[in-house]
Amino acid sequence: MATRLNVLPDHLAVEERPGRGRCLILKRPAAAGEVLLAESPVCCIATRYVAMHELPAGAELTISYMPLGDPPDLRRQRLRDEYNFSCDCARCQVEAASEAATVAAEAAEVAKAMAAAGGAADAMAMEQGDEERPPFAVGDVDETYVALYVLKHVCDQCLGTMAPLITAPSSCLCNRCGTTRTEAEFLARAEAHFAGDEHEHEDDEEMM
Repeated sequence: MATRLNVLPDHLAVEERPGRGRCLILKRPAAAGEVLLAESPVCCIATRYVAMHELPAGAELTISYMPLGDPPDLRRQRLRDEYNFSCDCARCQVEAASEAATVAAEAAEVAKAMAAAGGAADAMAMEQGDEERPPFAVGDVDETYVALYVLKHVCDQCLGTMAPLITAPSSCLCNRCGTTRTEAEFLARAEAHFAGDEHEHEDDEEMM
């Protein structure tokens, strides 16, 4: 994350990190909703960087180059085209692994069908290929965490970013349309989302 400030606040530092280059680092823990950096207005626009969640000391401060609600393929393509890099953040890794897991599952189904039809050799080759695919989860982050993060921080009205309110970190404010969302509303949205997933799974089982 870059900044226009020549002098950083005491709680921030610039540090060289392997594979990352010059990074803006937090020197102390930060609470959700805390303003970590405020820049002077440029063209009548003042910028404030707010912690989306609790951050430990030593955390690298990052920002999203793309709207959080954009699909992964679109985000990656735009980052390559407009910024000339491929993102390897935890969310992108998880979504890539999830896509690979979906492809692997589909390939496994095809392999079973081929085996049932007598194509045992081809089926075995496909199954061996599946084992080399990346796991469903990457590191300490899995698809459920990513889903919850997107549900919490993507505005369902305009797809803007929902950032914690400074005065009430448990509530969020959209940086684009100004919509607010309480923690209770987020929990209700998350419950409805995962309940929908369960119903879809049940419907699939009934069809089978």
